[in-house]
Amino acid sequence: MFEARAIPPRVSRETIMHLFITNPVTLTSTPEFRVWMTFEDLRGEWIAELFAHARGGIHHATHWYRGERPTLTILRRDVYRGGTWSPRPYEIGQRGDSSTTSCVLALFAQYCTTKGLQPVEVMSRIYPAERIYVDHIFADIREQAMWEGVSWPATWDESCIRSLIESLHDIQHAGLAQLIESMAQDGAS
Repeated sequence: MFEARAIPPRVSRETIMHLFITNPVTLTSTPEFRVWMTFEDLRGEWIAELFAHARGGIHHATHWYRGERPTLTILRRDVYRGGTWSPRPYEIGQRGDSSTTSCVLALFAQYCTTKGLQPVEVMSRIYPAERIYVDHIFADIREQAMWEGVSWPATWDESCIRSLIESLHDIQHAGLAQLIESMAQDGAS
């Protein structure tokens, strides 16, 4: 009865990890499986962002579950049944999807740091009304990217910067992409 009340989930290709969520988000992690989960009071639903390692990549899905909190068995099943596969390690410039957000933002943070910029300050310039991007969030983003698998560029040459800009567009961060592009054109890269 417990499992029957938790399924079927609503499926989305969106990512929740980096959205502003006022409810606490919990992380359950093993070497092969990871779930970020919160309870949405207004809708009475559990929201779970699921990741599972697979040969040469990861499976990723975001699901909503009504009723009881879904079990890890249900979550593991759903990431493979309804998730999308994405190659890993993530290479800068690789076509983005909803699973690549952490990897791209971690690369963005590394780029900022190598240029003497604080990623939180750069994000605040682009998204002044949002107060979600703070230092500890970038630590979580980097840790998630490392768990998924990401290739870090040895140097930020013109090709890497162009690829970062494309990757930021892919994950719907056009404002950040435009700022990086402007910095590159101004010689700040």
